[in-house]
Amino acid sequence: MRKVGQLLTFGLILAMMPSSIAQAQFGFGLFGPSRSPNNPSGGRNSVGQTTRTDPNERSRPNGVNPFGIFQTILEAQPNQGPRQLSPREDFEQAFYGGTPAQAVEKFEQLQRRTFADQLEIQIPDGFLSAESIARQLGILSRLTGRRTAVLYLANLERTDQIGRMLVLPQTQPLAGTGTPVASRGTIPFSLAQSTQSPVIRQIAADVNPKQFHTVAAQFRRQISDPTLVESLGYRSSAQQLYGWLVAPLASQLRAHQIDTVLFSLDDGLRSLPVAALHDGQRFLIETHSVALIPSFGLTDSGLRSHLIQKPLLAMGISKEHQGLSALPAVPLELSALSQRWQAHQAITLDESSTVKNLRDLNRQRHYGVIHLATHAQFNPGDINNSYIQLWNERLKLKKLNQLARELSWGQAPAVELLVMSACETALGSREAELGFAGAALLAEVKSTAASLWRVNDQGTLGLMNEFYAALQTSPTKAEALRTAQLAMLREEIFIQAGQLRSRGTQGMDLPLEAGLAGDLNFRHPYYWSGYTIVGNWN
Repeated sequence: MRKVGQLLTFGLILAMMPSSIAQAQFGFGLFGPSRSPNNPSGGRNSVGQTTRTDPNERSRPNGVNPFGIFQTILEAQPNQGPRQLSPREDFEQAFYGGTPAQAVEKFEQLQRRTFADQLEIQIPDGFLSAESIARQLGILSRLTGRRTAVLYLANLERTDQIGRMLVLPQTQPLAGTGTPVASRGTIPFSLAQSTQSPVIRQIAADVNPKQFHTVAAQFRRQISDPTLVESLGYRSSAQQLYGWLVAPLASQLRAHQIDTVLFSLDDGLRSLPVAALHDGQRFLIETHSVALIPSFGLTDSGLRSHLIQKPLLAMGISKEHQGLSALPAVPLELSALSQRWQAHQAITLDESSTVKNLRDLNRQRHYGVIHLATHAQFNPGDINNSYIQLWNERLKLKKLNQLARELSWGQAPAVELLVMSACETALGSREAELGFAGAALLAEVKSTAASLWRVNDQGTLGLMNEFYAALQTSPTKAEALRTAQLAMLREEIFIQAGQLRSRGTQGMDLPLEAGLAGDLNFRHPYYWSGYTIVGNWN
């Protein structure tokens, strides 16, 4: 008992001690070798390469295993047996002490538990191994011609850091080496990594979560403010965030010719408009399609089948109603969608866009795509604080889940896509972020396309018109959204002389009385970067 107390005291002192002092006093930091003038990168040698270790070994600076000290402290519960780790503790233990693949698997489990608890839904136990994820990515890459990787970004609470884990599509071995291309990479602090692993694991050592969240909130405020659409003030934070999250992996993305990056994000990160991250020359969306997933195991990754040929249900509310502002472009949005859609369609507007009609129309026919052009709010607090506004009532997220189950949206043939074109997600709210990122789970659909903030009516009209046009030819939903976003960024969609114009199409007349007809371009990311595919990206 005395030894346990001494060990606990020593461990707590180490945990609270700055790494520089720990290095001076004991020759190591709590979770690995500290930086010093002779070793500024921690785990790198003099030529900047990461020292590789056996995947079954843990770093033992000066012959001591600091991770083992912390693990012993956690497990030293007299007369109670080993203490049950929380899902986050379990993940962080795997991140620092296990293989990269084990870290991914534990983060997948953490995400599963987080979404199930917040959304109050039943999610079966189980998870995919990192190797299974890599194999599925490889198969899908071959089938779609689009190479996809998953980037996990996690808060490391124990050490006040942010971790990155990149899962690459499984590939053939490099000629003459027997080593998969996906195994190449660098990992700071000598974290164990198998040379055969498709996972790259890194620590963002130059930023802690508090710093990151401060810059991310500033970025989100700057980019979502309609009064700042002539300003480039967001660029500094966009570049800083890119440097922390993507830049250390950019060479890997290029080497593996990755086209699409799926982001599985931790608390405080899920409302980040990743499309607008900037490398100093280009936005991320200029080099990659992007999508948000709750986790890979919670995402239906199957291929879409002729989406444009599936029945469409589109409902919209254009009038000011129940304290929410008018959306005067909604009739044009629904009309343009109706003209583009090739299969059966049902369109309702204003008074006809009720929960009853949503239920009745779905009972009469299975719809592959459901488009809701109305206000939707993802708010802090209880799940029922968030809702989709229909004419007669606010469809709260819990009721949306009940309705989806009643209408069998998740059963084959499942609803492929739920579009919510006028969403708004509360900045800085964990619950709101989980509602946004978990909307596809709640609605039991394969994917959602939604906006993080309210974009003005003209911008929504332009993007949705181009998105549905691109769906007819793009290999994936994520690529269709990227096509629409790039068209706005490159000013190929604009309003001029009372018309919404886009390359290669006739202009769409805009009603002057609705205040929609003033000349306007959409190059600023306010107009396009808030839109995100969540869930199935194919």
